[in-house]
This record gives sequence, C-alpha cells and structure tokens, in this order.
Amino acid sequence: MAEDNVKKIRDLNDFTSVNPMTTGDHLVVASSEGTPSTNKATIKDVVGLYLESSSGAGKWSDGTTAGDIYYSNGNVGIGTTDPNVRLVVSDNHSGDDVAMRVWNTSTADNSTSSLRFTITSSANYDHGFIIAGRTPNPYMQFGVANAITAMHIDSNGNVGIGTTSPDSKLHLSTTGLDGLRLSVDSESYYHMIRPNGDSLYIGADEDDSGGSGTDIRLNIKGDEKMRIKSDGNVGIGTTDPDLKLEVAGSLTSGQAANTRSKVSLQPSNTGNRSLDIYSDGVINSYNTNYPTAGTLCPDSSST
Repeated sequence: MAEDNVKKIRDLNDFTSVNPMTTGDHLVVASSEGTPSTNKATIKDVVGLYLESSSGAGKWSDGTTAGDIYYSNGNVGIGTTDPNVRLVVSDNHSGDDVAMRVWNTSTADNSTSSLRFTITSSANYDHGFIIAGRTPNPYMQFGVANAITAMHIDSNGNVGIGTTSPDSKLHLSTTGLDGLRLSVDSESYYHMIRPNGDSLYIGADEDDSGGSGTDIRLNIKGDEKMRIKSDGNVGIGTTDPDLKLEVAGSLTSGQAANTRSKVSLQPSNTGNRSLDIYSDGVINSYNTNYPTAGTLCPDSSST
C-alpha cells in the first residue's frame, strides 16, 4: 500500500494529528513498529465503511465491495452480501455443518446457554426461549411466555411435555383434562387420550361434532380385531356388532385348574334373574319370579 493519503495511528496522541478523510483516504491502525505492509488493520472509505486485514482480505463491508461480514440497510450478512433479515449466516460446506454457537465458558454445574425471543418494548420478557443446560444432568428446553417450559429433552433423549423429568421416550403430563389430542385437518371433531385419576380415558369424537360413524377400533398388523361402536355395542371379529357383545368365532372362558368358570347372562339393572352356563356343562336358570326355575342341564355327578 502506498503512503499517499494514509493516516497512521500508533498511540492515542496520534489521533490529534489525523485530519478528516476524503474519498480514497485510508486510516491505518499499525503495530508500534509497523509499516503499511505489516498493518494490523486498515479502515478505508469505499462508499461506506470497509475493514481490511493485513493480508488485504475484507472483513467488514458497508459498500459495493464484499466482505466476510456485510451490512445493508440494518441487516447483517455473514458469508452473504444479500441479507434480507437482521442476521443471515451463509456458507457452502458440502456434507458438513454450517453452525452458530452460543458458548458459555463456565464449567460450573447447572450453567446454561440460551437463545431468547422478545416481541415487546420490554427487553426482560421472553415470548420464546431455548435453553441448554450442562452437567450434572444436561438438557435442552423449549419455552414460551417468559417462564413456561413447553418441552424438555434430557440427556437420555427422553422428551417431556408438561414435565421436566421425563421417564420414557415421550412423557406427557397434565394436571387437568388436557392430554393427547388427535384431529383431522379441516374437520372440527377430535379425539382424546388422557389420564382420568388413576384410570385411562380414551374419547372418540370428544366434542360430539362428528358423524354417526364414530367408533373405536383396535387393529393388529392392519387387521381389525375389535370395535366399539358409538351406540356402545362391542364386536370381536366383526365390524358391525348388533348386540352389546357380539363375537364372531369361538368364545372360551377358563380359570385355574379344578375350578369352574361360567358365563352369566343377566338383564341390565337387575340381580334377580340370570342364566349361568358353567364350564362343566351345567346350565342354571335363576328367576325369583318363577320358583320352578332351576338347573336345565344338571351335573352328571349329582344323578
């Protein structure tokens, strides 16, 4: 670099001797014994601000000459001269990673690094955030509304929704009627799976906005094994049960050795009538309104 139009600063006192630059001038920041050929950095007036390293490679550009970091209308581009948002990081690493790193150099337990997103005039409110925590239990959290952790991923890869201590690959925890909601695009009806105290609640067409075909089906390997229809009828081996329980095929009832098992048929909401079929062949009819009712097929050992 020629000495013409060069302003060199080697200590603070030199600032008093620098006159305003004109187009083509250079402000050179050099080492104490530096010359223009061994400059540490050069600031040049090329339409805008241009920061150049001692090798001549551009590092920061605000003009037509591209640099590693480019500023345009309030947007910053790293590796690109056309940033269309506030920060764009661009590179071409075929088969490799292009990354941004948030680095907390602390080695203390429970230290964190985070990205936080604010959409308000208050800089202290986080509409969304991503936090990574270090040992003793490394984790990743995604949150909303300043303090609500929406999802937690622990060091074992377990994912927790509604809990920061997931015990399985997907752990959903809720304190109310929320749960796993399944819906279909463009349809208003939905289905629910959720805890109900110490029991499990499965609800099809939870808001009763679906059609008459609402039911629950249990399939194995693509083959339907059981269906519960919207009218409460249960079918095993049939897709259209007409009774409260309809079984297409054999039905076996068994208990431990040397004990009798039975199938008992009773009208709903009454305990004074029944038809009991026992595993040893006995069929017993019981009806308090008909005293003569009794054993239709007695045990052969009793005769």
